Amino acid sequence: KIPMTRRWLLILLSILMASCSGTGKTSLPPTQTDTIAIPTILPTQVEASNTMMPTSTATMPSPSEEATNIPIPSHTHTPVPAKTIAPLPTSPQTILPNANGIIAKFIGGPKSFIVVGGSQNGNWISAQDIAGVLSVDTEYQIESAFDSMGWIPGQEIAHEHICDQYFIDLDPFYTGASAVGVSGDWSIRLREPLEISTDSEVYSQALASWLVEQAPSQPIVALNRIWRVDLEGNGTEEVLLNATRFAESSGHDVEPRDYSVVLLRTVIGSEVVTIELVGDYYAEAVENQFPLTYNLEFVGDLNGDGKMEVVVGVSRWEGSGVMVFEIDGDEVQLVLSVMCSL
Repeated sequence: KIPMTRRWLLILLSILMASCSGTGKTSLPPTQTDTIAIPTILPTQVEASNTMMPTSTATMPSPSEEATNIPIPSHTHTPVPAKTIAPLPTSPQTILPNANGIIAKFIGGPKSFIVVGGSQNGNWISAQDIAGVLSVDTEYQIESAFDSMGWIPGQEIAHEHICDQYFIDLDPFYTGASAVGVSGDWSIRLREPLEISTDSEVYSQALASWLVEQAPSQPIVALNRIWRVDLEGNGTEEVLLNATRFAESSGHDVEPRDYSVVLLRTVIGSEVVTIELVGDYYAEAVENQFPLTYNLEFVGDLNGDGKMEVVVGVSRWEGSGVMVFEIDGDEVQLVLSVMCSL
C-alpha cells in the first residue's frame, strides 16, 4: 500500500509530464501535410487566362479603324467617350474636301442610280471612295443626253455587298430616259451632241471598215446611235458610233459576226481616223457566252476640266455596269468603271 504522501507525489508528477508532452495542436494524419499544393495549369487554361486578362496599355484606333466602328475596350486606363460612327459620313470635308460624286441610271438597268465614282481637283475617285463622302442630302444636277432635269437631292445610299456597289435614290425623281448626275457646281452640259441618222452611208462604211479589221468576212452593219459633238472644246467635232449585232436575242449565246462596239471618229492632223473606245467581236459560235452590250448614253464634263467625257452603259444577262472614257486627241482612257455580273 502506497503511503498518502507518495500517492500525491505521483499524481503531481503525472500532471507535470502531461503538460510537457502536449502543444495544444492536433497531429495531422500521415497522408496530409502543412504545405499548400500548387495546382497544375493546362495549356488551354493559359489561353483562357490570357484572353480574359488583357494588357493594361490601350491602343487608340486609327481613323480608318474608326470607320469600321470598332468598340473601345472597357478595360483601358484612359477613359474614351462613347462615339457612334455612321457608315457613310455626312460631311464631305472630313475625308475628301471638294470631292464631287458621279451617278448614273440607264434604261434596262437598276431602278436606283448607281454611284459611278467621283472627282477631286480634276482627279478621278473610285466609287468605293466617293461613297464615303456623299451624304443623304447631297444634291445632283441631273442630265439626260438632250435634256436638263435640274438639281435633285438624294434620299439614301445603299451598299450592295455581292458586287461591292453603291446605289442612291433621288427624291423626287422619275424619267423614262437614261440620266447622269454630278454633285459639282459647274455646268456638265457644255456642248449638246447632234444626233445623226443611222442610215448615213459615210458612217456605215466607217463601221464596216472596223468590222473587216476584226475578221475578213462580209460585215453586217447594225448602227444604233451616231452623235457628232466637240468633246475637247477645240473647235473640231468628233463623231461617236454605237453599233450592236447579236443574232441570238436571248443574251446567252453568240454567233459568228456578232459584236457590240463604241467607236470614235476624229481628225488627227489632216486625216480622219477611227478609234475604238470599247468593243467585242465574235468570230465563232459560243454557247453561254453571255456577251456584253455597250450603249452610248451620255457626253458631259464630269470633272470640271472643260472637256467632255463619254459615258457608256454596259449590259449583259443578269449584269450591268457603267464605263467613263476621257478623250485627249487620239488617246482614249477608261477613267471610271463599275460592273456587276451575278
